[in-house]
Amino acid sequence: MNIWIFCRALISDSGYRDSANRLSYDRTGFGRTQKQLAGNDLSAALGPVSDRATSADRKSPGSRETFGRRFRQGRRPAPNGRGRRPASSGRLFPARCLNDWVGFMMLATLLAFPSGAAADGGVEILRDPWGTPHVFADTDEGALFGLGYASAEDRFFQMCFHRLIMQGRVAEVFGDLGDDGQALNNDQQMRTLGTHRAARAIAENLDQETRQLLQAFADGVNAYAAANSDDLHYLFDKYEFDPEPWSPADSILAWWHLVGGFWRIDGRVQRESQPSRTAPERSAVAYLDEDAAVVQREDVSDEWVESLHQFLDQHGLEPYRMPGWKVWEGLEFSHGWALGKNVTESGSALLVGDPQLPIGNPPDWYEFHVSGKTIHARGMGFPGAAGLFVGFTPGVAWTGSALAADQSDMYILKIHPDNPNQYLLDGEWRDMDVRTEQIRVRGGRTISLKVRETVFGPVVSTYVTGLNPGEGAALRRVPLDDLERDTHQALFAMMRARNAQDFLDAARDWRYINLNCILADAAGTVGYTVLGAFPLMPPGRENRGDVALDGTRSEHNWRGTIPFALLPQVLDPGEGFVVTANHRPIQSFYPIRLGLGAGGETLRGLRIKQRIREHLAQGRKFSFADNLSIQYDSVHPMYKTIVSIGYHLRDVLDEDLPAEVLEALAYLEPWYARGAPMDWRVPGTELVSEFRYVFRRGAAPPAEIYGGGGPGSGLFVKSIAGRLHEDPRAPILPQEKAFVVEVLSDAWNRMRQSHGDDPGRWRERAIRARSGSNIGYYVNRNRFPSLDPQQDVLEPLLHVEQVPTILSQRQQSYTQVVDLSDPDASLSLLPFGNSERPDSPFRFATWSEWVRGELRPAPLSRKAVEDLAVSRTLLDAAGRQRAPRPIVQGRMRN
Repeated sequence: MNIWIFCRALISDSGYRDSANRLSYDRTGFGRTQKQLAGNDLSAALGPVSDRATSADRKSPGSRETFGRRFRQGRRPAPNGRGRRPASSGRLFPARCLNDWVGFMMLATLLAFPSGAAADGGVEILRDPWGTPHVFADTDEGALFGLGYASAEDRFFQMCFHRLIMQGRVAEVFGDLGDDGQALNNDQQMRTLGTHRAARAIAENLDQETRQLLQAFADGVNAYAAANSDDLHYLFDKYEFDPEPWSPADSILAWWHLVGGFWRIDGRVQRESQPSRTAPERSAVAYLDEDAAVVQREDVSDEWVESLHQFLDQHGLEPYRMPGWKVWEGLEFSHGWALGKNVTESGSALLVGDPQLPIGNPPDWYEFHVSGKTIHARGMGFPGAAGLFVGFTPGVAWTGSALAADQSDMYILKIHPDNPNQYLLDGEWRDMDVRTEQIRVRGGRTISLKVRETVFGPVVSTYVTGLNPGEGAALRRVPLDDLERDTHQALFAMMRARNAQDFLDAARDWRYINLNCILADAAGTVGYTVLGAFPLMPPGRENRGDVALDGTRSEHNWRGTIPFALLPQVLDPGEGFVVTANHRPIQSFYPIRLGLGAGGETLRGLRIKQRIREHLAQGRKFSFADNLSIQYDSVHPMYKTIVSIGYHLRDVLDEDLPAEVLEALAYLEPWYARGAPMDWRVPGTELVSEFRYVFRRGAAPPAEIYGGGGPGSGLFVKSIAGRLHEDPRAPILPQEKAFVVEVLSDAWNRMRQSHGDDPGRWRERAIRARSGSNIGYYVNRNRFPSLDPQQDVLEPLLHVEQVPTILSQRQQSYTQVVDLSDPDASLSLLPFGNSERPDSPFRFATWSEWVRGELRPAPLSRKAVEDLAVSRTLLDAAGRQRAPRPIVQGRMRN
């Protein structure tokens, strides 16, 4: 008998349950319970806590519809008679208190001796004060089993909700969730794409090792669900939702889901290439900021460049040149950087990763640490998936940012005039593969959906516009195009990687989603690679991927994917560091079309490189603290440049400026003298926060010179800085002056309209007027509404704005800072907690760190983890029996 169960049997027959409202671990300053948070400055935002978990008692109307009752069959009755235990009221009965105290003391005695759970083939899950699960096992299968168990403990409802989205079954459980039939529209689109069918086929076709690991993860999820069938998340009861067992295919769907929204089918059929958005007197090439590229020509060998052209020749393809107008608009960018052996004090590498997506409630990311026989890694992935998106092992670290490359194509079909199930292919009418999907809608309706498949993919004509009579549209896209491979094959190999080369070898199997990836290893090697499966288009200028393709001939179909070795990548570039922030991956010498999304610099990437180069120009190498200071930088390059041009016009060129511009410049002098931080603690930030511009041609005059979007604004900032550095009295072009005058005047007038004519009152009034946005419960990019508004949270008012660092905004959804000379010194932050459950002490475990902009320890070694651990879960050698999860005061002793 498990010794804890034996001890528990001696003191109570009611069983041990930890409670967020009964046990606090905050004595050492590691976290806050939900009740403590509510009593702090979050009371208005969160509302009363004591009644939170009882919201499951409010049943949704409608007849009961379930997916099956494998988890709930044989449930023991719960005290409230409804299949789950009631939330603690915070009041303790003396006998229960005594039982728990005795149990705690007996457990503490046991914890004084090292655990043998992992050593004897079992699984051990330690949790730190922020709720991160650290899974230790002797085997990789055991480690993945424990990860599945911990994932379900933290995010089981979210996992099941995302699975419904990808399966096309949201309406089955939630009915008319969202506006205008949003749930049903999601289900119809996902059934049309066949995501669930594809995931199941891929899971069956995977190599044995990958499938075994995914099955071990699924077994862990199911073990938790079965052992806790009477204590699952209250929303299962609220929505009368009985979850099905987890499967390997579900983990594939969890990875594909990401944060939702990427799978919507909509838009208009594009038949002609878009005209270049450039001024008539300038060519598209003029907008290509070659200096912005991560991979420079001198970073790669002549032999590699020659192999690119040989590949094109072998496939009859013409060299491709990226147009300068291909840009992104916006200021929020994922970013990361790595500093190599020649620029760090330790001679090892430092890496920072900051994926930028709106912070979720609960988070769309999931932080974990897993250690088995060959797998040993920690970082951040997706709930329900079994791998890391951003992470590190003892020898290598990596991070990613969106690449926005092309992984899909639309094909125009000719449909038989008398038979909608036939299409013309190579001069003959071809039968489509037709199936009927039955979509159940909560309340009793069932809708039949006829899905048609072609050699180019499913027919999606219903969801696109611009088709002519007699035409249809088919969509081919990664990862649904290849049912033999999945990105989990790369993920597991990455989690075993010991150095940069191991990581690159693993990356060959990465398919979806496409990324900019930065990597670094303990030997000080740093590098960059593009990740993803990119379609190899057939020859022909019409097959460039920017217009719909001819679906009447099979010769226009994809011809496999571009080999990984030919994707943009570099190890140890000349400057000794690598930066990516969704900007240009490689210079225009690269001749293969990938459909890359950015043609130049982004402001965040530019600022990071400025900071690194400024430090190195002083003859200094980077310590861990030096590296971290870049993470906390709060300067917005465009805003600082706008103000600096204003001072140049006023003080150097003695230009005639409008009165409101002169007043704005005078008002901002103290702010500019402080370094121009976007920090509400620094007076002047309130005015700069009103700067408005859209850097598109026609909206911002300098875009006629520098191009549009983020790359155009980056090129503008770089050009002004370079010009004034070379000549302190350099002229400002009329378009540049007009832009600066417009932005400053508009901001000044906005402040007057909002806060009155007395600038001395503006800061006080602007601070009072600030308000946070609502973060809905389980709201993600699928745009479904909150599943329980009582659990919605108001975002905190952070003191830094509009600059994508850990100090600011709702976009900073995860941060990882890794020191590969000492991985235990690494830091991370997942706002605002790892658990979805209102009754968990980890629901808001990182809220205070997020508000203060503080990173917290993210160690990798077993010893360092044990020094932080506050709870332990033991699973027996068979990996099936759950042990208790006590929360102990302070740190756990071994």
